[in-house]
Amino acid sequence: MNSVTIKWRPLSFVDFNGLDFGQALFTVDIHGGNLFQVTPFTFDVALKADWAPNGRRLLFTDNADLPPPNSANIATIRPDGTGLRLLTHFQGGDVKAFAGSYSPDGRWIVFRIEDHGSFGLFKMHPDGSDPRPILGFSSFRPRFIAWGPRSGDEDDQIPVDEDKAEDAAKSDSKPDQRSQEVGRDEHEGVTAVPHNNAATGAMAAPSRARQVNDNVDSQ
Repeated sequence: MNSVTIKWRPLSFVDFNGLDFGQALFTVDIHGGNLFQVTPFTFDVALKADWAPNGRRLLFTDNADLPPPNSANIATIRPDGTGLRLLTHFQGGDVKAFAGSYSPDGRWIVFRIEDHGSFGLFKMHPDGSDPRPILGFSSFRPRFIAWGPRSGDEDDQIPVDEDKAEDAAKSDSKPDQRSQEVGRDEHEGVTAVPHNNAATGAMAAPSRARQVNDNVDSQ
């Protein structure tokens, strides 16, 4: 007789230390054990974070609420708190970047740029290269951005290794970040909610379910 075995992975969430701009990224098991602080509270992490499809890195926004001359920027980090990578490098406070989510195959990250009061929706590779516009700059402010599977592909998404995805990204061209051209066939499945909608900051790491024999552990 066969059964379905699910390997649970941690949740990520943002906690506050009670001080201004004191927000840190944490992980915890689905049952509440193994609480781990991934970033310092001084990182001022935004509520929206995401796991890489392979579960090896967390995507988040650094300096989310700090006033100028600080700018919010996008970063990734390993769940054990090592390997911090800054993907954007804005300064001065007038231009900021806020993380959305990974694409299902791990090759892209969708995010928001704020530029002197205007807002644009972009995507880039996991190493920060090849930023491309999805929605040009306007007064529309997308928040809690999520990239769902393409229509009809829900059962066929295979997460790729992020390092391999980054290597593949290096061979692509790098168009101007402020270009208003939109490749509409490349970003199917990206969703965002308006700025006045509420959402939870908790995100579950990717989990895999497969059919196995009763005496075989899931991988």
